[in-house]
Amino acid sequence: RDGSSASFVGCRFRNNRAGENGGVAHLFDVSSVTFENCIIDGNSGHHGGVAMVYKDSRATFENCSINGNSARERGGVVYAFTDSSATFENCTIKGNSAGDRGGVVHVNHRSTASFLQSSLSSNSANSKGGVVSAASSSHLEMRGCTVSDNSVTGNFSKGGAAFIASGCWADVS
Repeated sequence: RDGSSASFVGCRFRNNRAGENGGVAHLFDVSSVTFENCIIDGNSGHHGGVAMVYKDSRATFENCSINGNSARERGGVVYAFTDSSATFENCTIKGNSAGDRGGVVHVNHRSTASFLQSSLSSNSANSKGGVVSAASSSHLEMRGCTVSDNSVTGNFSKGGAAFIASGCWADVS
């Protein structure tokens, strides 16, 4: 439903599967979801192993452990598309993967990925961006994070941690 919102506090999301998009959640048309103090592991989907965030929607992860999620194509944890965003604050994000781009997040069409005071390790993608890939005027923000041992593995792989396409921008400190 347009403008819907959900909040999950202290929950565990484990081994959820979606044949299409968003192994745990699919957000659409100005919707939002917040995960706080959650354990999110082993979930999968075609795009967005945990969440597909589409058309002016928002996904926020605060103080979460996010491990071993996967997407067959893009966004091992989140695929944010068309003016949407994914924010991770004080999270531990490890061992997530994407068959194509964005081992943790793929952002596309003016969308934003923000990582604040988080640890990102051992995430992978086959093509671009072991942690994040950004396309079509999208934005990456990364502040006070530890980023280590992430990789891309394909023949023409680019950006072990991040792939930022032409027309996109990054703020990193």
